[in-house]
Amino acid sequence: MATLQQPVDELLEEERAAYAAAAKAANGAAAKAAVDLDMRVTLVDGDEVIADTTEEGDFLAACKKFEGHIRQRFPRAAAA
Repeated sequence: MATLQQPVDELLEEERAAYAAAAKAANGAAAKAAVDLDMRVTLVDGDEVIADTTEEGDFLAACKKFEGHIRQRFPRAAAA
């Protein structure tokens, strides 16, 4: 717990560690959880339909497919 006497550098390090642990836990939970928006989402690039939640099964699967499309289309931007 932070107090007024705690050095700022020490407090920042504690907060960074707590943030990193929470982010890691959230990423693991998000990878396992399905997102139900109770709607159909179609992800398109121009006129091309890249992913559709009704075909992919859920929103995260559609996002993953769209991400792959973007990485193929813009390889340098994805690597940066």
